[in-house]
Amino acid sequence: MCSDSYDEYGQWGVCRYTCIVDRFADPQANRTCVRNCSRSPLALFGIIAARRICVTAANCPTNFYGDNNTLTCVNPCSGTLPFGDPVSKQCVSDCPDGYYGDKVSRLCVRICNFTTYHYADNITGNCETLCTLGTFGVNAS
Repeated sequence: MCSDSYDEYGQWGVCRYTCIVDRFADPQANRTCVRNCSRSPLALFGIIAARRICVTAANCPTNFYGDNNTLTCVNPCSGTLPFGDPVSKQCVSDCPDGYYGDKVSRLCVRICNFTTYHYADNITGNCETLCTLGTFGVNAS
């Protein structure tokens, strides 16, 4: 095991300050360089930058979110987890209560951008241009 006093991580029998070749420095995996960041006791996400390290979602860089599909910090969120949640700092399929999924910015927002969308739809949980069938929009201004 490599020394934490030098902030080093083991890769292929060598202690390194920076992991290489698609690996991340994981403090929860006996200070080794790993392909996927560990999920226990905390879920960690890899930062793809000059220093490849595993961090909690709360420590992903500004405007980046932990993606449980890629196990990395990403911007923007995409695929089955299309929205960046500012509460959990993770990519989510559904935004938390009080937030709506903005399909353009790919973020969970409290107020929809009304130049792009017309309604915050409580049924879909997203910002929409048309109301869900059987519902109607109310002008809040």
